[in-house]
This record gives sequence, C-alpha cells and structure tokens, in this order.
Amino acid sequence: MNDIKIFENYQFGEIRVRKENDQIWFVAKDLCNALDISHYRDAVYRLDDDERGSLIVDTPGGRQEMSAVNEPGMYSLVLKSRKPEAKKFKRWITHDVIPEIRKTGQYAAKPRSVEDLIIMQAESVKELKQKVDHQEKQIKSMKNSLIHTDQDWRDWANKQLNTIGYQMGERYREARRMSYTILENRARCRLDVRLSNLKNRLREAGATETRINDANKLDVIGEDPRLKEIYKSVIEKLSIKYSV
Repeated sequence: MNDIKIFENYQFGEIRVRKENDQIWFVAKDLCNALDISHYRDAVYRLDDDERGSLIVDTPGGRQEMSAVNEPGMYSLVLKSRKPEAKKFKRWITHDVIPEIRKTGQYAAKPRSVEDLIIMQAESVKELKQKVDHQEKQIKSMKNSLIHTDQDWRDWANKQLNTIGYQMGERYREARRMSYTILENRARCRLDVRLSNLKNRLREAGATETRINDANKLDVIGEDPRLKEIYKSVIEKLSIKYSV
C-alpha cells in the first residue's frame, strides 16, 4: 500500500495511514485528535526515535510533510491519552484496521447488526449536535474578537496572529509570515523594501537607533490606510479559517 488511506470511525473521526516496507504508519495529528491529546508535536517529540517518522500527505494547501508514528508509537500515544474511550480506540485499530490492512491493503468495516446501526446513528446525531453547538460558540467568540477600533488595530492583529499560530500547532512565526505573504500578494507590494525605506526616513529625521531598530512591518502597514484595510481583511479570514 503506497498511497495514504483514510479510515473513518463515527466516534474517532478520520485516521490517515500508509503501509511502507511492511510497517504501518499513522499521521500523528489524526491519532492525537482522536485521543484528545493536545500539542501533538510535543507528544510525538517525546516518543523514541524508532517510534516516529514522517509522511508526505496531500492536503487542501498542497503536499505537506507531516509527523507520523508506527505501531509502537501508536501504543505509546494511547497510553498517554486520558480519554475514556482510548481503550476502545486501540481495540478498533488493533482488532479491525491493522489486521485488515495487512491482509488486503485496505480497510473495510465489518457488517453491524441493526441494533448497532441504530445506536451508531443516535450517537452520531448527538455528537454532531455537540460539534455544531461548539462551533457556534467558537464563531460567536471569534466575531466578538473581530470587533475592534482603528486605534487598537495593532494589538488586535497581534492577538489574532497569536491565536492563529496556536491553532496551527504553536507555529506563531509561520502564522505571521503567512499573513504578510498574503498581504504582499494581494496588495502587490514588498514589505521588506517599504520597511527599509521607513528606517531610512527615520534615520534622516534624527530618530534614535532604538526607534529605528524597533520599526517593523506593522509600522509599514499602519502608515498606509490601503495596506491596513487589506491586512485587517487578511487576518479576519485567517481567523475564520483556523478558529472554526
């Protein structure tokens, strides 16, 4: 099995798996989501070297290299989970998914009784309602956070970028770089060039070296009303994308 396979479970969501050289690898983020393990990068980092690796995965944003764990790594993550259903998750993986992958290269869910299907449907409806309620609360909270005045837009921007970076897996610098890149593409400008020009103007005006060194791209954006409006729109859309 050379391609990524996606296995779905009504209770645990989607798990992406690939079999390479008779070894099964799981996308670490999927396992951690199913097991309610936050900060999955830290969880994977604490595994032994022979329990972790990486996979190239097709995502909506393109092909990405993602952290992965093998079977021993999967068992280690299960032991770290405090989710009551962790034992049930391990049983699904070890009794259904893994044997089926080794046998046929793919996973086919076993037929269930009518009673099981009724229970599954009821649990799915309950879980869906909980997710909808949770997302509605997130959207309401997010909309409230997007309400800001022009005077405090810098603090608002930094707060939103910190939240986006956390949602991306504590990749704060990458979130900021991404926001600047999107702005440059939309506004057809070079922020580094504008920042260099700003520092030259400050130097010519007799500003202190501290003030010159503290100048940043937000200063550049703030002095151009057009750039500021575009940038606020960029952050709002990123907040919606990574907060829901």
